[in-house]
Amino acid sequence: MKANTLQGLAELARAGQYASVVQAASAALQSPGLTVAVRLLWLQGRAHSLLALLELQSAEADAQAMLALAGRTASHRARALACLAHVQTRQERFALALETASAALQAARRSRQSELIALALLRLA
Repeated sequence: MKANTLQGLAELARAGQYASVVQAASAALQSPGLTVAVRLLWLQGRAHSLLALLELQSAEADAQAMLALAGRTASHRARALACLAHVQTRQERFALALETASAALQAARRSRQSELIALALLRLA
């Protein structure tokens, strides 16, 4: 498994190797020249693994970093807000998670990307 690729990261996560995912994503995020979209995917993968490790504050920090990177781009905001809603749900901040997921859905619909719309709807469930 190549942990230095997003596909490798997904394979590690599927295998339950969350600490390895966090390490690999942290290393990848140090790479210069990553696009915002790729940086968001690495942060999302790390945040999800941090949630699996019950490191909720660190996961929230990654979700907030995603939101800061997202700017006004609808697809980036949708991904970041969906991640933040996931974290807030795990933190049992359900009312806030619902608001965040609703904002993610609005951004996803503006992006017109079905994958992001589905992700936002999942976070609303």
